[in-house]
Amino acid sequence: RVDEIRALNDELTRSEKRYKFLVDRLPEAFLVLEEDRIVFASRACRSVCGLPPEQAVGKRLEELIHPRWWEAYSRRLDVNPTTGSLGIHRMELELVHPDGQLRWTELRFQLTTWGERPAEIVLASDLTDRRRAEQSLLRLNQVLTSLGNDFRENVERLTAACGELLGATCALYNRLDEGTLCTIGEWQAPADLRRADTPDGHVCFDVIRRGDADRSLVVSNLQDTP
Repeated sequence: RVDEIRALNDELTRSEKRYKFLVDRLPEAFLVLEEDRIVFASRACRSVCGLPPEQAVGKRLEELIHPRWWEAYSRRLDVNPTTGSLGIHRMELELVHPDGQLRWTELRFQLTTWGERPAEIVLASDLTDRRRAEQSLLRLNQVLTSLGNDFRENVERLTAACGELLGATCALYNRLDEGTLCTIGEWQAPADLRRADTPDGHVCFDVIRRGDADRSLVVSNLQDTP
């Protein structure tokens, strides 16, 4: 009898290790909640939620959620009076990482038991990059559909859109006009910008002179360039 119990315990330990091995390889953060408190967190919790698993365990999931989403999150398990099913199986909201960074996250919920106690399984996926890409595409479409017959106004709009979408400090649209480098479009330009200047020594002039409009030029150490 003792040998049987020991064998069962050994098999249970091996099963738990296999389970954790698989869960820790999920790209989503796998969380188990008991009364909204995290009792288990997978390795991906560090990247998705901003906390290593050992720091996440013991916290209420609500602590990681931006306050503007608390009310919606509190209704995630409301029962639909018509269908009798859970009100929300999936929701998108913002988590607050320890460094203050806001990250769009998808949460998917499933009621279960954990150690014979009622619990929730939560799969959390980071949506921030996808959201940014969607917003960038929307912004670009808005600019393109608003272009009219005024060349300079179109250039200004395109320059501003490029600056915003690329997260730039400033953005300039320059062209060479009879030997003078002229700024046609600008966004958040410095106050001392010369809008007409001799071209030598300007990166824009080097790009224009290169004549390769299909390739981007990236200068990562501008202050050290000749």
